Amino acid sequence: MSGVLKIGVWFPFLCLLLAGCAGGSRYVALPPTLVPDPIHHSDPRLIQDPPADILAQFTLDGDGYIVDGPRSRPTEPVDHTILITNTAIAESFAKLALGSSEGVEVEFAHPDLKERAEFWEGKISKYEQDLGQAILYRGGVISARTYEALDRSVKTIARNTGLNIPLRGGREFQSVLGYFFVEDQSDMREVVGFFRALASNEPPETERRYTLLTLANSLDIIVKEDLESCLFLSTVNDDGSLGTTFIVFFLSIPIEQLESCAYEETIQAMGLFNDDNSLFNTMFTDAFKEYLFPTELDWLMLRILYDERIKSGMTRNEAMPIVCEILTETRPYGD
Repeated sequence: MSGVLKIGVWFPFLCLLLAGCAGGSRYVALPPTLVPDPIHHSDPRLIQDPPADILAQFTLDGDGYIVDGPRSRPTEPVDHTILITNTAIAESFAKLALGSSEGVEVEFAHPDLKERAEFWEGKISKYEQDLGQAILYRGGVISARTYEALDRSVKTIARNTGLNIPLRGGREFQSVLGYFFVEDQSDMREVVGFFRALASNEPPETERRYTLLTLANSLDIIVKEDLESCLFLSTVNDDGSLGTTFIVFFLSIPIEQLESCAYEETIQAMGLFNDDNSLFNTMFTDAFKEYLFPTELDWLMLRILYDERIKSGMTRNEAMPIVCEILTETRPYGD
């Protein structure tokens, strides 16, 4: 998303001692996309001659552009995935889940952390267990509309991954989506100071101390560069699985962008880390921002990632044959 920074920095697992809140709600449908949805059926990245029974499900205008078609649910965008080849979907998945994350220079407190972070680049990382949600910092006023967008996002992620992701209370968090709602840079400075204070309470030359300092350094980028947008930072365990994710939401940005962030950041924090400007029919591109909310292709790629055959730590060569196998099984018409 334009104006949304993804800090592709990964740390060893750390356990936070912060206050959270409990709650939850039922599953609800996604909101509709807020922009038109034209996809030309002759796009070279689509099936050149879709079967007549498939193409018949779409309404085309006089120029051959899709103006309406099947939807997974009534309020979702038109589902173009039945027109997209399995090869194109597999390539999109590889770019999001296995491509290099956006480069942001972070000062690692200990060189070993940087080496470990680089070691996991280009490998699958996902949650291998249920996780929770925790609100770690509240700054400013969080509207009901923002809460609802985040709730819809996480509940739909849960449905597509098979994970339980409830809101948690308590003071110790493992395997958690930790939210920071900040109003401005003074809030961010307070958050950075908090993590530096936590680090100062740890014994010298311990990994936890180094990790907390690196986290503070990463969040300090937002302050130093005067960024006011949304971003996430994820921790990775020694086996490559995700441990904890911190998501920062700036309440000062327009509400439509904030709602979109609630989807984009949480989905990417599940392991589809990257944006790629060569992609289409997805919200994970900055080149042609047609979608403010996830498309069916985005949810499909998340379901592929959370297929039990795809494991954390897999390389491209290990993961992609399984991805193709999953697509062949579920989309025999896509070859």
